[in-house]
Amino acid sequence: MRHLLFPRSAQSVLLIAVLAMALPAVSQDTPLISGAVAFLSSTNKGPTSFDPTVMPLVAIPIAHRFLFETRDSFLESVNARGGGKTDQTKLHENVLYMQMDYFATSHATLVVGKFLTPFNTYNERLGPIWIGNFQDGPLIFPIGNIGSTGTGGELRGSLYSGSKMS
Repeated sequence: MRHLLFPRSAQSVLLIAVLAMALPAVSQDTPLISGAVAFLSSTNKGPTSFDPTVMPLVAIPIAHRFLFETRDSFLESVNARGGGKTDQTKLHENVLYMQMDYFATSHATLVVGKFLTPFNTYNERLGPIWIGNFQDGPLIFPIGNIGSTGTGGELRGSLYSGSKMS
């Protein structure tokens, strides 16, 4: 005696429908919400300051050629005063970048908004708290840090990119 919820033909149709819906789901078209949370502290001749930090990152593909991305930083400085006094706190909010990318071709991208300039790889890709594991920034960090963000538009690209190089 067989106990089936659906007849075998209905099961086949249901399986085909589920697979058909799953095929168009491409990971490149999925919004990304990521980031990091850190609890930093420092001590300077006795008093200790605490700096809880939240750094969210959002990347949302729009249609096929557009990408909206932003990274923010929320840091709260907590300085213990001792002696029964309340702690001093201050919230620092900073939009590191907020940009819209238009992928014109495989070699050119148009960027508009507040963006990180491509002259400082440490600031762009290694500076976030979830990646940077350097005690201090590289020796060349101050050189490229002058004007590390821009507001307006920028054309990024490469002259040649192939399967082995870009």
